[in-house]
Amino acid sequence: MTDAEVGRGSRRPRGTTRQTDVVSAALAVADQLGLDRLTIRAVARVAKVPTMSLYSHFSSKAELLDLMYAEVVLRLFVDEPHASWQEGVIAACGRIRDVLLAHPRWVPLLSRSTPPFDVPWRERMLELMIADGFPPEHAFRALSSVVLVAEGLVLLELSLVDPGGKSSIAERMRRLKGWADDPRSAGHPTTRLAARALPQFDLAQNFALAVRTYVAGLAITPR
Repeated sequence: MTDAEVGRGSRRPRGTTRQTDVVSAALAVADQLGLDRLTIRAVARVAKVPTMSLYSHFSSKAELLDLMYAEVVLRLFVDEPHASWQEGVIAACGRIRDVLLAHPRWVPLLSRSTPPFDVPWRERMLELMIADGFPPEHAFRALSSVVLVAEGLVLLELSLVDPGGKSSIAERMRRLKGWADDPRSAGHPTTRLAARALPQFDLAQNFALAVRTYVAGLAITPR
């Protein structure tokens, strides 16, 4: 899809576009074209407003990218009630995987060094962790570390794909199961047993296991 083909359609009435509309339009362009081809003209086309009118919502493309980053963060870390910080963190990690796998072209936004801004989910999780006995600095370190683990697992999953876009991790595991059924693997009986016992390799299950195990470890870490 070319820049000119993005977002064709009738324009909105002048003055009816909100900043949230503009940021959503910019994320849609990033989805279609990638951040490296994001232009203000393409965003205006998707938002269905004159190009120059967008500058009432931001002063530069860099500021627009910061706004996009902030919106992605709020979509990753939705502030919703949870009975415990463990439940809240596990739910957020699952959402990180869902959102980034659905929108892989948003991933480069995560590398931006933006000014701090309000993240209600973070405030809620830190409150729950401190109430559970974490010293404030340990709570912040623990919370940021599990988020980094989740993001790292998703980035790994996105990068380890074959030229057709299929997971090379899943393909390796499929071949391992085939090898386990081959007589030539008889010298590795334990690996054979484990590979045969696994009904189907599921990256989502592996991700959930890794996150839950990490969170359980944080819960028993000396404070």
